[in-house]
Amino acid sequence: MNSPFQSATDLKAKGIHFRRSSHCLTDIKFFSFALYAELHLPFFNITNNSKTFFSNIIAFEMSPETDTDYGVTSYFNFMKTLVHSANDVKVLREKGVLYSRLASDEEVVEMFKSIDTYGYSKHGLLDEVKMRIEEHCSSKAKTWMADLINTKFQSPWTVMALAAAAFLLALTFFPAYFKLPRG
Repeated sequence: MNSPFQSATDLKAKGIHFRRSSHCLTDIKFFSFALYAELHLPFFNITNNSKTFFSNIIAFEMSPETDTDYGVTSYFNFMKTLVHSANDVKVLREKGVLYSRLASDEEVVEMFKSIDTYGYSKHGLLDEVKMRIEEHCSSKAKTWMADLINTKFQSPWTVMALAAAAFLLALTFFPAYFKLPRG
């Protein structure tokens, strides 16, 4: 499944806000609204032992005798699409999705890159989430609106100036409308 986004930073630029959901790795949900969307991701605490611990769980999921839904593997494949740089880690950390005890955000990126998912390419549990993200990202109206908000309305003064201009424009048109002869 080819997706139009590359990272958490790209999704943020397309109007997708990140929210913390729970501690369950399979609790990933996507909600698309008129002007923005929310991607709910589970809280993930990254320690020095995370790589070893999750690599072992993924190896267990991949073993032929186990009957699993590949939840951890799906989660790491999904996170590998979101985390490409330290800026991506920063976006997720600021929203409370990631908490790292590592020295830097670059180490978190390297940790995600170094966890082997053994070529498992199906997202299984996350197919619907990825499909809905793709629909949101391919909607020109939603991405244009997100771009407008991210570039033009960063300051509250800009929003207040727009509201004042709309109010003055309304004051100009109302008297003209009510003075038109009715006949």
